[in-house]
Amino acid sequence: QLRTRLRELHQQIAEAIEKLYPNSEERFVDLAFHYEQAENTKSTNKYLEKAARFAQRNFQNRQALQFYQKLIHNLVERDKKNKKIVKFQLRKGAVHELIGQWEESEQEYRSALDRAKNMNDWYLIGRCNRRLGQLLMLRGNYPDAKKHLDVAVTCFELANDQVGIAKTYGNMGNFFFRQG
Repeated sequence: QLRTRLRELHQQIAEAIEKLYPNSEERFVDLAFHYEQAENTKSTNKYLEKAARFAQRNFQNRQALQFYQKLIHNLVERDKKNKKIVKFQLRKGAVHELIGQWEESEQEYRSALDRAKNMNDWYLIGRCNRRLGQLLMLRGNYPDAKKHLDVAVTCFELANDQVGIAKTYGNMGNFFFRQG
């Protein structure tokens, strides 16, 4: 009975916070916590994503990584083929990249790429290859970077994504600039 009552109280607290502070970014962490304690997975994930994005925008990179990790974990438990998992892995990899944790970033990008390949989603495969190619270029691994950028262009063409193609050609421009 006690556990059930605690879940109900956390649910009520979260709902009260939503009413008292609508769209208050500072409350996203609190909302994620209370919905998690209430075992409301959908709302927990919603506010974990918002908290992660808020932390990332405000250079609270460690917190952003923690929120993304928890969010990815929650989504994997529910559905391993969820496209959002790849999106959040790419975001998490971008945070690792930003703070200089390039090995962790590469692992995250490669994991996202494997997941995208399993879903056979050309757009996501292209995004993963573009991010991986960009990271490898920054690390000085030019041959592998070029391969990934070329694959990204092909994937975006198959997905008919003009924005992805344009971004990848921009990355290729930087690649060739670095090569002289």
